[in-house]
Amino acid sequence: MATTYKIYTVDAFTKTAFSGNQAGVVVVPEDAPMSEQAMQQVASELNYSDTAFFTPTDGKPAEQASAFALRWFTPAREVKLCGHATLATAHVLFHELRNPSDALRFATLSGELVVRRGEENKLEMTFPADPPEPVDPASGDVQTLARAFAG
Repeated sequence: MATTYKIYTVDAFTKTAFSGNQAGVVVVPEDAPMSEQAMQQVASELNYSDTAFFTPTDGKPAEQASAFALRWFTPAREVKLCGHATLATAHVLFHELRNPSDALRFATLSGELVVRRGEENKLEMTFPADPPEPVDPASGDVQTLARAFAG
């Protein structure tokens, strides 16, 4: 029997349907993992700028968990960080799945992200710190200079 996954469409940064920044959100239960290839295919099929895939990691169902693994895919590839799809995921957990947690912790390729319930039903998210490092332009290190400008 095939596994069925819940898929949500969330309009981030707005209260108006069909506006804001859309993201797909896919619930991946711990006992029904999805392959990277399948995640990429789903993201490509949904064709949003980003689709989030989250899995509880603390042994509880998504409706009760507070710790998750989170990955993001564009229609073409996996990305290391996506703010609006993270907020969309938290929205699904808090508002659609009625998760009672005050804070949700997401393990990602960019480190741990935390989303908390804020005032007036708003969500507050921490972003990973990536402190700047000085680069000597005269060094001739083109790769380091390129990373400084392009990330």
